[in-house]
Amino acid sequence: MTPRMTTCGTFAILGVACRIRRGSESPELFARIWKTFESRRREIESAATQKVHFGVSFPTDEEGVTEYLAGTMVAAGTPPPEGLEARTVSGGHYAVFECPVDAIGACGC
Repeated sequence: MTPRMTTCGTFAILGVACRIRRGSESPELFARIWKTFESRRREIESAATQKVHFGVSFPTDEEGVTEYLAGTMVAAGTPPPEGLEARTVSGGHYAVFECPVDAIGACGC
């Protein structure tokens, strides 16, 4: 799948977070994360400012570990419900991979 590039300003997302150790990434792992997102989708989308979903990797203080957040854009300062995370994504240039949420993992999205 070929991504398209986009530039955007800072925005907030709310969703499901998972810490991932380098080398453990797999289509099945990301499919599980997005399946968890789907199980909480109604709750997440009730706070959404757009019905667009994001998978964003954030650095952590732990060597070789990132935190992946599968989420939806929300207003800055939105308090996360129990078990969900809210994060700010810095503005910049990003790759956009478009595919249906239920196809993540199967199509390499």
